[in-house]
Amino acid sequence: MIFCARISGYTALKPGKDKSKKQAKAKRKEQLEKICRSIGLLSARDVDSTAVEVFRYALVKRGKFFGSTELSRVSRINRLTCLYHLKRMEHMGVVKSRGGEYSFSHSSLREMIDEFRNNSLMMFNDIETSAIRVDNELEREHEERKFQKASARAKA
Repeated sequence: MIFCARISGYTALKPGKDKSKKQAKAKRKEQLEKICRSIGLLSARDVDSTAVEVFRYALVKRGKFFGSTELSRVSRINRLTCLYHLKRMEHMGVVKSRGGEYSFSHSSLREMIDEFRNNSLMMFNDIETSAIRVDNELEREHEERKFQKASARAKA
């Protein structure tokens, strides 16, 4: 929180408080970048971290729908860039759309992470089941080849 003293229209910030707010904001941005990178929102193309800004805005507006024009105006990011990120986030399930507007898909960031975790666990369980089937089929084929070779040697 910034503590201010108002003197005839002039706002003076007390030393120390502004610095801690800036540090907290920088730390939050760093954490959001980490989350965005971890879930695949940041790409090599996104050199200005505009995806993080779009993600942050969706979080701030959670529960309310907003358009790419509003987001562009507030964030000063090109509207097509905003739309690009919003479409990617919609595809990933981070935001939902309704009539050309978007909203964060979850009640909290933690809920989103929990959903991603559960989806990942289901995916890995499915992959593991497939791997077991493939291993079993390959083992059967290997055993059949061994049997055929042994049979061919016995005949010879």
